[in-house]
Amino acid sequence: MSSKTELRPGLENDPRWGVFITGGGEFGRVGSDFNASGYDFTTGGVTIGVDYRMNNHFSIGLMGGYANTSTQLNDNGSIGVNSGKIGLYSTLYGSGFYVNTLVTGGYDTYDTHRAALGGVAQGTTNGGDVDGLISGGYDAHFGKFTAGPIASIHYTNVEVNQFNEIGSLLPVRVATQDQDSLRSKVGLKASYDWQIAGSGVVVSPTASASWQHEFLSSGFALDSSFTQGAGNLFDVQGPQIGRDSAIIDVGINVQWTTRFGTYLSYDGEFGRKNYQINSVSGGAKISF
Repeated sequence: MSSKTELRPGLENDPRWGVFITGGGEFGRVGSDFNASGYDFTTGGVTIGVDYRMNNHFSIGLMGGYANTSTQLNDNGSIGVNSGKIGLYSTLYGSGFYVNTLVTGGYDTYDTHRAALGGVAQGTTNGGDVDGLISGGYDAHFGKFTAGPIASIHYTNVEVNQFNEIGSLLPVRVATQDQDSLRSKVGLKASYDWQIAGSGVVVSPTASASWQHEFLSSGFALDSSFTQGAGNLFDVQGPQIGRDSAIIDVGINVQWTTRFGTYLSYDGEFGRKNYQINSVSGGAKISF
């Protein structure tokens, strides 16, 4: 998750080091179906990182981040998640082509509250997650206008450790389990570099449109049992989610100097059955 204000490929005397910070929020909705009621969720987080340009065609970096997710359930229930991540990323570029890679690992803590028999059932646990991303594309330049195809493949594995609820007459034990997601994305992007006369500042509006497909995950089920030992293991099913969606990304990059840039962007996911998410982000990068 590097800043969208990236150090451009350049000459040997260009800055080699870059430091970025980016923050943002996501606002999502999972719709109801015959399996379960829907819910709203919000996420806010911050990411920082540092990268080094090895040569005119290859850069590597190290990043870390923190995020908090709050999910609102029916009957005043909630799930709170605190996540920390660390990862490595790289960029290979030349002749208009580029390939980006990102690998991260994270540690997550969970706090759950739900209305239950005789009180509010509460649970606390932790888990981990692994992400891998490969993306790339081609930039064709037409004066100040740039356009080209983009594509990516993104794998995520999330594991939640076993926990026992407390605070109700019929608490539930949730078993250790994990879930995988594999998403592909293909589309087009475009940008325009507008240099403000006499200032050296370059303002670049950007836009992209992509089609995303989910190969693995179309919902979430929890393997559970009653903590008193009554009954067998059962699944608690969440709403079923569609596999295909349209991704729209619009933003603006401002390169204030050759060594300092900022960006602001909006991303929206539309057309996916029982799922919609909108996110905003912004950040800055310093090169030296």
